[in-house]
Amino acid sequence: MTARSQASELKPQERVTAYWDTRGGEAYDAQATHSPHDTEVADAWQAAVERYLPEDRAARILDVGTGTGFLAIMAADLGYPVTGIDLSEGMLATARAKTVGHPNPPQLLVGDAIQPNFAPGSFDVILNRHLLWTLVDPDAAARAWFMLLKPGGVVVAWDSLWWNAGYLAPMDDEETSAVGNAWNTLYGDETLDALPLSRAVVPDELMAMFVRAGFEDVRIDTDPSADRAHRANVEPERGESIPPTLAIVARKPSVPRADPI
Repeated sequence: MTARSQASELKPQERVTAYWDTRGGEAYDAQATHSPHDTEVADAWQAAVERYLPEDRAARILDVGTGTGFLAIMAADLGYPVTGIDLSEGMLATARAKTVGHPNPPQLLVGDAIQPNFAPGSFDVILNRHLLWTLVDPDAAARAWFMLLKPGGVVVAWDSLWWNAGYLAPMDDEETSAVGNAWNTLYGDETLDALPLSRAVVPDELMAMFVRAGFEDVRIDTDPSADRAHRANVEPERGESIPPTLAIVARKPSVPRADPI
């Protein structure tokens, strides 16, 4: 049985998780678009994260789909109690290694971004980065995040319109490394067809999941400094430009809305 036929027997979420386990956290972090490689990029992203966090350093932060801990570690650096969850053990292993000796290490757990296993109202802020496009059920995820937030809590999701820039295309023969083969096998059309936001072409498609879940003040923010830093000195992959970084921001109402009569 070929690798492709074996992958076809897996459920979409199993294929997604298998890819990120195959990718490996250290290889992921080696790319400048995924992890800060200089102080300019790190400082710009830390400022972008801090912009959305409460002044109260006791506010609880959840990073869903934490991967190698990009956002979780930044929030922990600022002094917040942070929990990060991910289904990929390989990515989490790298995240945990990066937090050894940290004075305020985030708690890093295996967990599903679509069905996080926490009590309702556990968090003040939920963060994620480069996650929305690869959710099997974005609406279920948004509903779960709504329940996990305290009244007035905020979700901030940094993502891009990857399909527009061609980033989700199959890798060609020159890129058939282990990662390239895993991408072509596990993130083929069958998988992308099962990911509702993988082929999003306008920001409104990313915002709609939060509106449907009951969030208010849903908006798209752009942070020119973070976006410039994200692009700085990065060689465009496969001849494509890096798509703009968008911050989708959504707030849970402070007072529950009355049901319409």
